[in-house]
Amino acid sequence: MGHGHAERTPFGRWGRPEEVARVIAFLAHPDSGFVTGVVWPVDGGFSMRGDPGEDSGPRSVQMP
Repeated sequence: MGHGHAERTPFGRWGRPEEVARVIAFLAHPDSGFVTGVVWPVDGGFSMRGDPGEDSGPRSVQMP
């Protein structure tokens, strides 16, 4: 990822390896046995904000 991507996350930084590892450990644990068929992004909220160069249409709905 290029310059400025980490700053676009709500945390304003790249994730640490141990933060990703905790999610992996949970998904590998029997307690996650009912978690199926989902994509679970571990990206510090980047996917909520999106890429500033991406044309994904309007980001909000204007109410009359």
